[in-house]
Amino acid sequence: MRALFLIFMFTVLSGCLRDVDHNPIVDREKLVGEYSNYTDTLLVRSDRTYLKQMINGYEQGHWSVSDSNMKLKSENKIITYIKVYEVDGVYELIMKDRKRQDPDTYDLSKTMKRVFN
Repeated sequence: MRALFLIFMFTVLSGCLRDVDHNPIVDREKLVGEYSNYTDTLLVRSDRTYLKQMINGYEQGHWSVSDSNMKLKSENKIITYIKVYEVDGVYELIMKDRKRQDPDTYDLSKTMKRVFN
């Protein structure tokens, strides 16, 4: 019994038991904010504009969301597709690059987490 308790505690403390919604209906107001990963920062504004800072510069334009999918359209007409997940009540974004992709091919290293100040 003690061994089961220790395994349970390790699982909880290591974050393995997370409440993940893979297809949330995205609340636009809750989506507004700053997201970041190791290379990019994305500022999602309430006026449906965005600013994306990358290693090689920045991009800005307008965003839209449908169900759990977000689309960024830059001033240069470049489109970026994003998958929105809700993890423990907070949105996380996975950049899907410039084309639509099958969920099994998402690069999880591109996950952007919400920045809280």
